[in-house]
Amino acid sequence: MIHAQLLRDAVREHFDDPALFAQAWDGYTEERVQPFYRNQIAADRARLDEMSAIRLGVERPPQDGPMARLAVAAGSDADVFRGLIETVQCFVLPEDVLQRPGMTERLERHARRQPAPAPGPDREQLLRLLA
Repeated sequence: MIHAQLLRDAVREHFDDPALFAQAWDGYTEERVQPFYRNQIAADRARLDEMSAIRLGVERPPQDGPMARLAVAAGSDADVFRGLIETVQCFVLPEDVLQRPGMTERLERHARRQPAPAPGPDREQLLRLLA
């Protein structure tokens, strides 16, 4: 949706000049969309690493980045939960949520907690059920 709105803006501003339109569209994309894209790529890679470790039965890689810290604290803190949802919906970048007053203290308060396990069978139980 952000990208569509930026396209609308670039068309409004530079409809009669294709070169300026292309430059504006590229600039808007780099400035406003690319940071969300990069964050999602990093999150996807971390999740793939975690799934591979689970599948191979080896220790999971540590999840200690900003999104992991937000996710852990979001289960116990409504303000952190709202911030996490804002990042997931691409309204705000995680670094902007982390700079909010009191957010560091909120994350520290929940830093040693482990995320709640997903409901249902774990991998071993599921494999036994499928066998």
